[in-house]
Amino acid sequence: DDAILRRANRRHSADDAVEAVELAAGEFENLSIDLIIGLPGCDEKILRNTIEKAVSLPITHISVYFLMVHSKTPLFYKLQDGTEALPSKIDWNTVYYDVVEFLRQHGFAQYEISNFARPTFESVHNKAYWSREAYKGFGVGAASFDGNTRTVNNKNITGYIDVVRRGELPVDFCEALTFEQEKLERVMLGLRQTRGMSLVDLMALLGDSKTAFIARIDQLKERGVLREDECGRVSLTLEGMPLENEVVAFLCG
Repeated sequence: DDAILRRANRRHSADDAVEAVELAAGEFENLSIDLIIGLPGCDEKILRNTIEKAVSLPITHISVYFLMVHSKTPLFYKLQDGTEALPSKIDWNTVYYDVVEFLRQHGFAQYEISNFARPTFESVHNKAYWSREAYKGFGVGAASFDGNTRTVNNKNITGYIDVVRRGELPVDFCEALTFEQEKLERVMLGLRQTRGMSLVDLMALLGDSKTAFIARIDQLKERGVLREDECGRVSLTLEGMPLENEVVAFLCG
């Protein structure tokens, strides 16, 4: 939507975005787009028009994110001084449910809170992150993870080059995860996926806190935000997905 794009300080038009997708479709069979729920000026009608346009394009994957306002961004300052405002009279959770159902009806299966794909087109890249698989990043600001330790390279191009020329590794940050951090990550990343997390695998990490953790899971199941299947995998219900941060905080608090 051109008006929404202008308010979001995007330089492209809606037609530009469509043209980019169509041009890319001439070279690639696997295309993904990102959409944001809750932008200033947006309402249910505009969002529905956007989603309808999206599924009409030759794409195989859609990511749909709730708006996050980051500190010191143009939108952050506009909200602070009152020159911009977020939609306040819309139940965005209900809008999210409608988006999930609309995409399902048009062949995009949900496999993560924000991600939807046509059959066989789930993101292999992102699924590796969500499963906490090891990965190696190369270049400025790139992150790596070996299963326990996370490193991030120098994010300044000049500093990165200087370090490399000295024959040193350009690692700017290194962190060995604590038990609590690992538990939090496993719960958070597991619950983001519609396949959920395995309680059997998680129990091996919990030690003496197993009983309290299970009790909290039972409370959330009673509230209708968690469910457990016959294989012992726990996942968020549709109603629980917009509440993932609160669910994780409750489970790991």
